[in-house]
Amino acid sequence: MPADAYVNGLQLSFIPDPLNCLNKLEKLLISVRIPLMKIIQLPKGNQRRFVGPCVSIPTDIEKTNNVLPRCDNEAELIRCKLKRKLEYKGYSQYEFVSRKKYAKEILDQHFDHIFCVAPGEGNTPVSMLQEEDNEGMSFPVQFPEGSFGSYDTKRLIPLTRSRYFHARLFSADSRFSSDTSYIFYAQYLSELEQRLRVKKTEHYLPGDHCILKSCLQHSVPLESLHIFATSKEIDSHKGKMIAKVCEVTETLMAQDYDRNPRTGELILKTSPYDSTHDYAD
Repeated sequence: MPADAYVNGLQLSFIPDPLNCLNKLEKLLISVRIPLMKIIQLPKGNQRRFVGPCVSIPTDIEKTNNVLPRCDNEAELIRCKLKRKLEYKGYSQYEFVSRKKYAKEILDQHFDHIFCVAPGEGNTPVSMLQEEDNEGMSFPVQFPEGSFGSYDTKRLIPLTRSRYFHARLFSADSRFSSDTSYIFYAQYLSELEQRLRVKKTEHYLPGDHCILKSCLQHSVPLESLHIFATSKEIDSHKGKMIAKVCEVTETLMAQDYDRNPRTGELILKTSPYDSTHDYAD
């Protein structure tokens, strides 16, 4: 059985009508986790791309539910802005929200007033890779039964994250491919996981233990330069991986080495660079 087979934990639940008729803003208001990213319009091709990191913010649905108005008079819609912080002038989403669809309650007619909500204000972002069921909590419409069918579902055959998102986006069920937020969510996690891989093409091998250990005693061999990435987002990950290999660690910077112009070999300087020392101009 292939790893991306439908019977290998990729089954999906039927989306009920109350969830299927929600617009983009209403989907965010009922999400337990909101993935926030900056998406810009490209100058050509009518395409978009995201800039910077993507963060997952925990939200309080009950708090958001109490902000929206309600009374005994029947009405249809309210204007609502979704912001990262209430004091900001900019907003992420601005649409009409139906109280009937959102909370199945009746609201007062407030078309002259715009309600601003920031469900994740004051909350600490959580790890999108380490938190279990983050995908199901971020997209409740795609996963109406929680984490059932998400990437964290236990499967008989292991499935990589890249192949999982490929199966979701190219599935006959268009609930994933029609959601722009999910497409960028899948792209970000796939690229982030590739940067976090110990090697580009292989897994961590026993021979890498000797290479990393030699870095603490001798000059850094060229074979060890490809083991870890250099992105600032994964400094903590690199530290944890090195701590598993060696009990005593030493921080080495690029300024500590010179490259031989003839051979290209990296040579450790006699006096390592000290970032805490201020030199005179």
